[in-house]
Amino acid sequence: MKKSQICGYRSKLIVTVLMILIAADCLSHLKNLHFIRTTVYNVSDATVFEAPALPGFIQQSPDAPKLLQFREHITPLIAEANDETAKIVAIQRWVRGQEATISSTLHEAR
Repeated sequence: MKKSQICGYRSKLIVTVLMILIAADCLSHLKNLHFIRTTVYNVSDATVFEAPALPGFIQQSPDAPKLLQFREHITPLIAEANDETAKIVAIQRWVRGQEATISSTLHEAR
């Protein structure tokens, strides 16, 4: 084999290895995705989304005891947030932490 052919094979091998490593990295992030099953309705009238209350939506009372307890838990988290997006992210992280705690407790109980 010629030297140029060997260099060509090496470069193809390097590119292939890099692509495999990138693919493996991308696939490793898939475990962080969470999916939920929900009911989806097809609506041809877009004004349904502008209504003050969506049909079938269960509105929780703002004075519900459990909702008040939830607010007590997240108040310190959202006090540090600068904008609405930061508040949402902080609440999501807190909820995921709670889920992880519950999940590990259930696994230990088995």
